[in-house]
Amino acid sequence: MAARDIRQYPGESVFERNKMKRLLFPALALAAAVIGCDNKGIDHEGPRDISISVIPRVDTVSFGDSTLFIALVYNTNQRAVTWYVNDDPSGNDSLGNMTPLNDTSAYYHPPFIYDQVTFDSVLIKARSNADTTKFGIAVANLVHPNFVFVDSAIGNDISGKGTIFHPYRTITKGLSVVTTGQTLIVGPGTYSAATGEVMPLTPPYRVTLKGKGIDSTRVLAPTGINISTPAILLRNNLAAVESLTVIGGTITGVGITMSPNIDTLSNFELTILGCRVTQCFIGVATKSNPRRSSQILLYQSQIDNCRIGVISTQNGYALIQQNVFEAIDSAGVLVTLGSQIFLGQTSGPNLPGENSFVFGSGDGWCVINLDTSDFYAQMNQWPATDSAAIDTLWIYDDDEDPTKGTVHFWPE
Repeated sequence: MAARDIRQYPGESVFERNKMKRLLFPALALAAAVIGCDNKGIDHEGPRDISISVIPRVDTVSFGDSTLFIALVYNTNQRAVTWYVNDDPSGNDSLGNMTPLNDTSAYYHPPFIYDQVTFDSVLIKARSNADTTKFGIAVANLVHPNFVFVDSAIGNDISGKGTIFHPYRTITKGLSVVTTGQTLIVGPGTYSAATGEVMPLTPPYRVTLKGKGIDSTRVLAPTGINISTPAILLRNNLAAVESLTVIGGTITGVGITMSPNIDTLSNFELTILGCRVTQCFIGVATKSNPRRSSQILLYQSQIDNCRIGVISTQNGYALIQQNVFEAIDSAGVLVTLGSQIFLGQTSGPNLPGENSFVFGSGDGWCVINLDTSDFYAQMNQWPATDSAAIDTLWIYDDDEDPTKGTVHFWPE
């Protein structure tokens, strides 16, 4: 045994080994006690403060809709919160209301009547019930489900929200975010390539581009005479433009082109309503499938001081009613071969066109029909009252070229 101890602990006596054990065991026991301690009696930092986060931090909600906010409460087992809208407990009818889902979640509902709202965002707060000095915050941006706003004077394409109080600056930006069924409201001012617009301005499917009136909202047309590069292009089904003016550059440029993006057989509609097109080489150009069910509509607008008011090209079809054509150099309405335009009587007798041609002796033809088919122009106001004068001075058809179709007008 001694020999085994000597070999295992060379130079060390049994007494020395026993002494070391007596010293080592208490130290190991103390270390084990410290390591195994759960620190319940030791607190170097003290109790932590309650804190709250609200998610999402920023959300967008449409009038008539709602959005859910969730409070994340830390450092307490009492997680219930009280919700505020702009410091008003639970909100109110003017600010919108919070509807609790449970202790930590609630739906925010915007005000019911949009026309009375004078803001486009609210501050959502969640207050801890365990410590009423602790809040978490979030922001709800309010948008109208039907409108996106653009204003060249006060808008901003980077920080704007497309709301009436924080609009975008350019029509181009507005068209990039507008969604199906909405109207892009364009404020007063002049919009052009020089101000950041990318032409042609092309409303998406079932979107209306609407100005503040022909004396207020103006769009400058690019130079040139190509109908594929107008100021505004209507090509997506149910797209429309309303209540603005398109201005050319002293008889240059194309105002609006209406050209469906598919060869449709039915249920396709493009509309111009209440607009003015002036100083363009071509005011309005149409290019489409020649189907009456594919409606291209020009209503209650004014086209003046252009070389050509309306031209129908490459199977173009259009119904033109209640418009004013004035001071046109060449043709108020030019119907080319293979196209169709109606200034009245589209599907039944005596459907009125009710267009006014305000032409003087130095102006061009009111109507030129270059197609071989007849052209209906019933119940319009012509520069003369005598039918013979109208037929010979203001309408170009089979009387001037026997290969062309007749323009049926009233009176005749």
